[in-house]
Amino acid sequence: MKISLFRGVAIAALSVVSIASAMADNLENLLPKNTSLLVSFDVQRFMKLPFVESMKKSDPDFQKSWSDVEQKLAAQNIKMDDVATSAVVFALDDGASGMLVRTGVSENQFESLLKSDAFGKPPYKLEQAGTKRLFVFSAPDVSAAAPLPGLEAIQSNPLLNKYAGASTVLSYIKPGTLLITDYNNAKNLLTLMDTSMGPKDTLLAKKTPLGQNPVAWLVFDKAQKADANKNAQSQMMMNPAETVNGGAIGVDFTGKDSEDCAVNALVDFKDAQSASMLSMQAQGLMMMLSGSAFQGDPQLGMDLVSAIKIQNQDKQVKVSLLLTKDLQNRLKEYTEKAAAMEAGPAFGGATPDTDFNNVPAKPKKSKKAAPEDALTKEAPLAK
Repeated sequence: MKISLFRGVAIAALSVVSIASAMADNLENLLPKNTSLLVSFDVQRFMKLPFVESMKKSDPDFQKSWSDVEQKLAAQNIKMDDVATSAVVFALDDGASGMLVRTGVSENQFESLLKSDAFGKPPYKLEQAGTKRLFVFSAPDVSAAAPLPGLEAIQSNPLLNKYAGASTVLSYIKPGTLLITDYNNAKNLLTLMDTSMGPKDTLLAKKTPLGQNPVAWLVFDKAQKADANKNAQSQMMMNPAETVNGGAIGVDFTGKDSEDCAVNALVDFKDAQSASMLSMQAQGLMMMLSGSAFQGDPQLGMDLVSAIKIQNQDKQVKVSLLLTKDLQNRLKEYTEKAAAMEAGPAFGGATPDTDFNNVPAKPKKSKKAAPEDALTKEAPLAK
């Protein structure tokens, strides 16, 4: 009986440790409570998708650049696959934002890489924030540079002057986890993350309908501000997009060789009427655009519309899109043929009678002057 009890306690303890480890490994659980937007990206899984591997091999320039970076990292005992395995972009209710990156590059390796000449020794300075070190990178002040011919208006732009010289901070909040943000928010974010218990449950719960592990997913929560001046009639006339409370979007790759792209979205509204109205508007707009944008191939437009499913349930609107490999190829072929046509009134110069399956190639212009031919001469009079 004692052995069974011991085993039961041990199994329970191991289960708790496993669950806690899994939660700690999720970058989103390191974010502050007042996170209102979260975008998660599985870098490692994306880079191993067949079409990404194929793209790297088929582009010589990309392949060379990739190889050069690999060699420079290898000189510092860093593997390319360890640079980033996952990433989360986030924004807080107060407007602060940043990115968390899961990396296999240690803080010491990162500092050694900066000191080496592998990537040109980018200028930076080190600051301390409690027990954390801040790697502060300052962007060059473009607005203070000598005016460049033709770019004077851009360099004197007030918006450019406002953000010129803005500093970016990189800091390891824990081994293997890197925070990237702007200098003004860095110290406050580090303090919030030290005591973080993760975002609100209501925010993370929005991911549930998207499935277990999409390659990329986004969730957001939009706080509704009460307005005492708006009566019931004005609420009915409100743009349904203004009544969005939050939502989620997931992107995944499925099918044979993971070449089909699946997109699922869920949008929460303040009321069912707004959800229903936006659902109808979206379907009508989709039908209208498919007809005008695919005049050269109406069947492609119909197939694309069929691949998009829109439905509303109470206060929610659900949208799903499945772009199969075949549909992707047809869309690519259509856009390439449209681009090859002369400019016209519709998409790519297409008109209702355009046959996109028989687009003639543009004649090549000769640099030499055309010789005088029989048509330019006067024909001799018949005797």
